[in-house]
Amino acid sequence: MEKCLVTGATGKLGSFFIKRFSRDYEVTAGYIENPEIIPQNIKKTVIDLSDERLMRANIESAMPGFIVHCAAIKDVPYCESNPEKAREVNVEGTKKLAKICKDLKILMVYLSTDYIFEGTTGWYKENDKPNPKTYYGKTKFEAEKVVQELLSDYIIFRTGGAYGFNGDFIDFVINTVSKGEKLEAFTNIYNTPVYLSDLAENMLKIIKKGLKKTIIHIAGADRVSRFDFASKITEKFGLDKNLIIPVEYKTGSENFKRPFDCSLSSQYAREKLEIKCMGIDESLYDIKG
Repeated sequence: MEKCLVTGATGKLGSFFIKRFSRDYEVTAGYIENPEIIPQNIKKTVIDLSDERLMRANIESAMPGFIVHCAAIKDVPYCESNPEKAREVNVEGTKKLAKICKDLKILMVYLSTDYIFEGTTGWYKENDKPNPKTYYGKTKFEAEKVVQELLSDYIIFRTGGAYGFNGDFIDFVINTVSKGEKLEAFTNIYNTPVYLSDLAENMLKIIKKGLKKTIIHIAGADRVSRFDFASKITEKFGLDKNLIIPVEYKTGSENFKRPFDCSLSSQYAREKLEIKCMGIDESLYDIKG
């Protein structure tokens, strides 16, 4: 069975990927902390992006055919307030890992973000020019360039707004509204939220096609505001939709400028790679069971 390694394996994306990928591959979970949450049937190893020597030794020991690089600092306000730490992990850590992948001839699968775009027009395609406005987005775009410059074997997946895991936006909406509490949701912030199960399945399909040196958008089929999304959740779960209060986002309310529309187009993946991107109604039906 072919081997793969997932960095950030105790994070929300990584922890889901190791479980799903383990059906098709011999998976090694790369972690820094909380190894106890990794299932006992999955191998694990320390992958510290700040320690290139240890990282190289542990990757050589695992010798995966490909590495899915999920580890990153994703907290946008934190990145704005701690730019040096964000760059150390998101850019320099990715560079160290890419060098190891190059030396060991390992395919690198890099998880990037819709935040590499400025968020003015939406429905961004793979060949649209990135222009990140947040420091988080800037580090992820810089890391993309590092991967492309150092490697000939890579796949960059851009996505955003993943849902379908414990403690996500759906749980937040359900828990809040179930208690009879009002929830304010932005009417003018848009994205294309992706069902995590769908994201993992589509990534696997594309990886198995043997593509190299490519950037691919995998997003949900629907472009929605946070208000739209929250309203759909309450409808699907039989909750009081009137408790979702529409509010308009205004810049200056946070320590960063939030992009207004980072929706991604998955047209290339759908038409050329024959993958299916689920919409919100279909995925909520699947989650509710």
